[in-house]
Amino acid sequence: MKNYGKNWIQEFGLAVMLVLFCLTGVGSAAADNAANKDGQAAETVEKDTDEDGVTDRVAVFDNKGRILRLEIDGDQDGFFESIQYYEKEMLSRMERDTDGDGFRDSVDFFEKEKRIRQERRTPRGAVFQITTFDPSEQPLEMKKDTTQTGFFDTVYTFEAGKPISSTRDSDENGVINIVQTFENGLPVKRTKDADEDGTIEEIVLFDDQGQPKESRHDQDGDGRHEIIRFYAAGDIVRQEKDMDGDGRTDTLTLFEKGLPAEEKKDANLDGEFDIFTKLANGIPVSQEKDTNFDAKRDVFIDFDADGKVRLMKEDTRHIGKIDRVRHYDTGVLQKMETDTDGDGFFETRLFYENEKIKRQTKDENADGQPDLRVYFDENEQKHRVENDSDLNGRTDTWEFYENGILVRQEKDDNGDGQVDLRVFFENNEKKKLLRDADYDGRFETFQRFDHPEWDMVMEQDLYGDDTPDNRFCYLDGVLRQKEIDENNDGMMDLTEFYDDAGKLVRLAEYEPYRTHPFLVWFYDASENPVRAEKDTTDSGTTDVWFYYENGRVTRVAEDTNHDGAVDLWEYYDGSEALVRREKDYDFDGTADVIEDLREKDAAGKTEDDTASLGNVPEHASENVSENVSNDTLNDTPGKRSDHEFEEQKPTVGQTVGGK
Repeated sequence: MKNYGKNWIQEFGLAVMLVLFCLTGVGSAAADNAANKDGQAAETVEKDTDEDGVTDRVAVFDNKGRILRLEIDGDQDGFFESIQYYEKEMLSRMERDTDGDGFRDSVDFFEKEKRIRQERRTPRGAVFQITTFDPSEQPLEMKKDTTQTGFFDTVYTFEAGKPISSTRDSDENGVINIVQTFENGLPVKRTKDADEDGTIEEIVLFDDQGQPKESRHDQDGDGRHEIIRFYAAGDIVRQEKDMDGDGRTDTLTLFEKGLPAEEKKDANLDGEFDIFTKLANGIPVSQEKDTNFDAKRDVFIDFDADGKVRLMKEDTRHIGKIDRVRHYDTGVLQKMETDTDGDGFFETRLFYENEKIKRQTKDENADGQPDLRVYFDENEQKHRVENDSDLNGRTDTWEFYENGILVRQEKDDNGDGQVDLRVFFENNEKKKLLRDADYDGRFETFQRFDHPEWDMVMEQDLYGDDTPDNRFCYLDGVLRQKEIDENNDGMMDLTEFYDDAGKLVRLAEYEPYRTHPFLVWFYDASENPVRAEKDTTDSGTTDVWFYYENGRVTRVAEDTNHDGAVDLWEYYDGSEALVRREKDYDFDGTADVIEDLREKDAAGKTEDDTASLGNVPEHASENVSENVSNDTLNDTPGKRSDHEFEEQKPTVGQTVGGK
């Protein structure tokens, strides 16, 4: 090694140094540094090697002329980036600024002017690298603190000045987890046990130029290297992934200039690639997918310059025809168009704001004008729906929602711009309905769906006086009761009752200012009248009974004195002509007088009694009361049963539903 001390002595010499002091005007430095003890600084020599007026060399000598220190400013910037220290004219330590930052970061130690150790330090003075040297000043071992925590985590071992191995403790817990071997100074193999379980997760093999040529990686820690990477001239050119361990590549990536250029992926791990991606400078440009794994691509994606989705086309039916298109801006979905019926026309569109659905439109007749518009709130729940149900270009149906639940529906049936139907909902159930059936601008029909007894009750206000004129009650979708105000006096005049098949079984007639029905009709399965009961006194008790066959009256029974027993009987023939009358004058239940009212012939005889009287017994006066009572719903004449009809006549205040 160069003898820095002797070279300086030979170059300057004591006499020369004295001359230089005189010429450079720095002779006072020698006086300042003069000392009487041997070995102490006695003189300093400064030199301006490039004669720019700035000192760039300073040598310090003891009082015997032996060099102690040499300072060098190699780039003439005023900072001495190198300082050499001598003991007995032999170099013992050297400090250098290797990166030009104004701090001497490298310190070399010498014995007999041979370097034995080197330390690299941070600006704070912390040592982050130590290298020891053999007698030939070749590196023997190098320790590095790569994280600057004070822990030397990486160690290189050298032989004949060339590295043969290195180890690293990456988590600084005292356990080595990275090992690398070298040959002829070049890396050959590197292994890494990231979780320190004794199983190698990463292996890197190098070529004869010391560049990576292949690497294997176990990313899931199962002991199997599912990723293989191949390199050329140190740059990755190919990567293969086998995530399920079946020996087949699931994802194949090709690289150009170290960046991904093409990727193929087997999404369902069946051995066939079904996702294909093209990239430029590592950024995706396009992608195609086979989502149903039939070897036909059905999703096509284009990306913008930043690698964010710009356009996505989909064949959701897998028939070779695009039926859904999504539009993006900087990767954020803005619009989605759908051809729901596969006719090639995209009639349905969804519009987004801040990645949330704000509006949906549908053009059913492909005329370029939306027929359906759906508006959504901030929670992507329906807020309002507008519909052109007859496709005439004008909206005629509106729906209104709260928290995504339908609360009201409106409809313009005749297209005059006025709402004719209004329906109200609660908890997704229809509660009431208003209808303007005659389109005069007034809702005359009201339907209620929350009645405690009926599924639906419909009322009609035909005259606009806020009083129902008709009322219809339904159960299980069948009309079961109808009420009619025939004279618009606010009182229901007729009440019809129907069975569960919707057939008329009973009808009650009311008269003004009466409490109870005036007349009640009963019908058979063909809706023909079979009986009628009349309450002539408004007492709630029947006092006249009418009996019918085939729609014609055959008998009439009457309680004339209102004692609860029949005392008058009348019989009619097929033409409804009165042919017989029986009267119980003493009200003992037996007819006292029987009148035969049939016409007699010249001989004073009548036609066949039995035929004319409808098979009345010969002694009718004895059992006619029994015949009448047996044909009524109530076995004996008297007050009607509560289950047959409502006794109280409905009034305005008794409506089953109001507007």
